[in-house]
Amino acid sequence: MKGDYPQFQKSYSHEELIEYFMLDETEREFIAQFRGDANRHGYAILLKSLQYLGYFPQHINEIPDQIKAFVAKQLDLTGNPSEQYLWETRTRDNHFTWIRQQAGFRFPQAQDKEDLENWLRYESAIESTTFADLFECAVQRFRSLRF
Repeated sequence: MKGDYPQFQKSYSHEELIEYFMLDETEREFIAQFRGDANRHGYAILLKSLQYLGYFPQHINEIPDQIKAFVAKQLDLTGNPSEQYLWETRTRDNHFTWIRQQAGFRFPQAQDKEDLENWLRYESAIESTTFADLFECAVQRFRSLRF
């Protein structure tokens, strides 16, 4: 729905799973370095979630089981190893850092915020007739700039 923050769908077609959640060779090679199925799987589903949503979910349980199973199959894992993924740990925080670096995401700086404000004011506002439209433009801009 327009004006909503990006979120997971209730279900995905096989084509959508391939388009949004397929691990490429570089990602698989990096993930293979991690110890334990839970860490490999957790890292992989968080990476694909960030790439898809533009942000990390609040908890691993927000990621649909369909996505978890699709990623697990790519890693030749059985079951749902993410159930053992320790969410509130330094490991998860390290994974967030590495994922941001690998995916090219960064935190916005003061200049970025000013640039966004100017972009919204002088380029996006012309096309946006409602607050929801403007919000949608801001979210898309943040995602495209990988903030």
